[in-house]
Amino acid sequence: MSVDLVVRNGNVVAGDEIIRGGGLAIESEKIVAVGATAGLPDARTVVDARGAWILPGVIDPHVHFRDPGLTDREDFNTGSSAAVLGGVTTVFDMPNTVPPTADGKAVQEKRRIVTPKARVDFGLFGLVGQDNVDAIEEMAAAGVIGFKFFLHQAIEGVAPCDDGALLEAFERIARTGLRAAVHAENAHIIGRKSRALRQAGRHDATANLDARPTVSESEMVERCVAFARSAGTKLHICHATSAETVAAVGAAKAKGLDVTAETGPQWLTFTQDDVAQRGTILMFSPPFRLDADRVALWEGLRSGAVDMVATDHAPRHEHEKICSSVWETKSGFIGVETSVPVMMTAVQQGRLEIVRYARAISENPARAYGLWPRKGGLRVGADADVMVVQTGQTRVLAADDLHSRLRVTPFLGAAVTAAVTHTVLRGALVVDNGRLVGTPSGQDVRVPDRGTRR
Repeated sequence: MSVDLVVRNGNVVAGDEIIRGGGLAIESEKIVAVGATAGLPDARTVVDARGAWILPGVIDPHVHFRDPGLTDREDFNTGSSAAVLGGVTTVFDMPNTVPPTADGKAVQEKRRIVTPKARVDFGLFGLVGQDNVDAIEEMAAAGVIGFKFFLHQAIEGVAPCDDGALLEAFERIARTGLRAAVHAENAHIIGRKSRALRQAGRHDATANLDARPTVSESEMVERCVAFARSAGTKLHICHATSAETVAAVGAAKAKGLDVTAETGPQWLTFTQDDVAQRGTILMFSPPFRLDADRVALWEGLRSGAVDMVATDHAPRHEHEKICSSVWETKSGFIGVETSVPVMMTAVQQGRLEIVRYARAISENPARAYGLWPRKGGLRVGADADVMVVQTGQTRVLAADDLHSRLRVTPFLGAAVTAAVTHTVLRGALVVDNGRLVGTPSGQDVRVPDRGTRR
């Protein structure tokens, strides 16, 4: 028997098992065998991993590919190209585009626009705010992956939910069976403290943390957990940054609630000391906090209190990031292409077991958003979404090596010891020896038969 593709001679991370000197076989977009290299069938195409790690492709549950309407920063072609070069095979794209993805028609139109550009599979979030709660059901029918709440500020003219609207929205979402994802910061605390800091003449980058104290996040997390418990809603906490949030999510899980949380390489790397030294390039919402918080996030990943590693990939122009005043600075920077090198370097340093890492980047998001067992692991019958990661050779992250439209990131200059060499999307080799190959073939994971491709 000959199959379409075999990846061999690597260390396969398959669930809780590591298969040394192993590989996998792929036929008709699916994994058909996982095991020792000697037992794999012949193939029309062979990838020799040469002792590298063979891992499930990354499911990044939090990206901003800026399409439609903000394509001077990124579009789905540039964003998904960078993603697959970073080992990412599925992304969930956020709805704060122009226009916002805030009703069923906008969901369908966004899918029409981005599908021909997509080099990764994708899900689309629907935006929920104060005045469009009644659009939840139509967005669910249009095939969103979940619903996003920006509770810290208005987004593209959509005001954040007050408590009444938030609870009603959670109740409606519970009936759809989908998950509510929240940017959990208290807008009133942030607004009042920001005004006071500006009046006091504070314009330095560290003022962002003073405007966003830990309680502005943890209080909102606890409120959302309470509402989700009342409504029976599946809840996801975006970009957890504090020890208090890790504890709150862990407590919710202990009570049997379906609450998940993500953090990102940036919050696992940078602290307020770095912000004081490097300035507004490290302006992020929510902010980088104390070293004790960073330590708690790592422990949360190890314990399972924090389920996922997400990038919050959000490209910005240099003039949006390097500013004389933090109040003029925009949150965000790129991440889909740097996440695996940064995180696998940490794995090699002993910060996290590789089995736990693989679960955080693939299985856990797949389970949380209803894609398991089709996606999320290297197992027979699953979509053949695979990345090969070579470790051991030190290199420095450089802008010329990245592929997003904008390449501003504080990770430039960082030394890493990992690189993605190959990526496979549903059985197709889309990155070969670090080079992008093929044409866009991504599809919407919720409605793959309804994607529009030119």
